[in-house]
Amino acid sequence: MHINYSASIGKVKGLPEIYLVEGHAATGQLAIFGSEPGEKNYSPLWSETILTWKASAKPVLITSDTQIDKIEKTGKLRERERHVVLNCPIIKVGKG
Repeated sequence: MHINYSASIGKVKGLPEIYLVEGHAATGQLAIFGSEPGEKNYSPLWSETILTWKASAKPVLITSDTQIDKIEKTGKLRERERHVVLNCPIIKVGKG
């Protein structure tokens, strides 16, 4: 997977989440970040969270963590923390 392991980074707590959709997903679905540069809680380190659509749900394109919370309340989407910390700084914020 071309990754490096760092035990010390994995111990950091209280990080914003990066959401990755596993299984069925809407066309064009990308990772969803729980924060962005300029926000108070932004960090280049992320707590990895996996999202899965329930079998009966029709996946929609998810573009924000706020949208994730709303969809979860409908019971169509589940999230599972992976207990993995990723180091992936955002270098540009834009649309598309």
